[in-house]
Amino acid sequence: RLQSPTRIYKSNFKQQSQSTSLGATCQALGTVRLETDQVYHLERNYEKCENQNKMSQIVLRRNALKNIKTQPVQHQPQSHREVKALQFTNQANHDQLLFVPQSPIKKEVKKPAESWLKPVKPIERKDYKEDQAELEQQILDVKQRMLREEQTAFELNRLREQELRERQILIQQQLKEKKEMQLLLKQKALKQDEERQQLQQEQMMKTQIANQRKQIELEELSLIKKQKEEEEKRQFELYKQRQFETQKKERLDRERLEREQLAQELKQEQQRMKELIQLQELENKKQKDILEEQLRMAKSLQEKQKQIDVNIGELKEMMK
Repeated sequence: RLQSPTRIYKSNFKQQSQSTSLGATCQALGTVRLETDQVYHLERNYEKCENQNKMSQIVLRRNALKNIKTQPVQHQPQSHREVKALQFTNQANHDQLLFVPQSPIKKEVKKPAESWLKPVKPIERKDYKEDQAELEQQILDVKQRMLREEQTAFELNRLREQELRERQILIQQQLKEKKEMQLLLKQKALKQDEERQQLQQEQMMKTQIANQRKQIELEELSLIKKQKEEEEKRQFELYKQRQFETQKKERLDRERLEREQLAQELKQEQQRMKELIQLQELENKKQKDILEEQLRMAKSLQEKQKQIDVNIGELKEMMK
């Protein structure tokens, strides 16, 4: 989780206030030449510097309320003029120099000769306007940097929202496709059930017709056999007295005819059985094709369901 720019700025503000060139400039503006009996000048100017530092901190806080990360301001090295302003010389004894540190109250100051303890007026700074212009330029740079970072943050938020909207639209489309696929599968299953029922009814009708034909044919064959037997009996009784050869010949002819008839009947029965087997194989093939189509549709639906679950998981993670 990204930290807010104000939080980052507040965490770095104390370090910035210690390292900015603003504090050094304020101290340079309020410095005076010191003597051991003029400590009150130092205290008064130090208080002025503290007030100016507080005012500058207030300005920086107001500019930092735009929720933009700010880089810590780099401490600019002091110019030659500022260094010279921090060096204090004794007018009477030029060999003895006094250096004003960053915190002059805490550090000790070398005492000059007692014969030269005279009140000296503070040196007025002539480059105050230049320092003020430099300070204003730094403030403008900070404002421009904050505006740029605000624009980048706004653009990132816009891109994130656009991506989330696109993902939501994609998931809605996938759900819609899933519902349409389910409806198509239901319709196809209903059609297949109707076709299966029709095929079963047709098959039952065909089997009934085939059984009826078989029964009729068997009855006809039995009647024919009975008639032939009766006729043969009558012929045998009538021609009983014929010669043995003629009787044998007739008997052989009759047996041959019966074998041929039985062979034809067997051929017809085999042909009918082959037709029934072919019909059964066609029915089994159709059922197998229907089952394979159902399995393929179920697998494709399952893969789409997995893809939708993955997309929903990713969307939940993005929303988190």
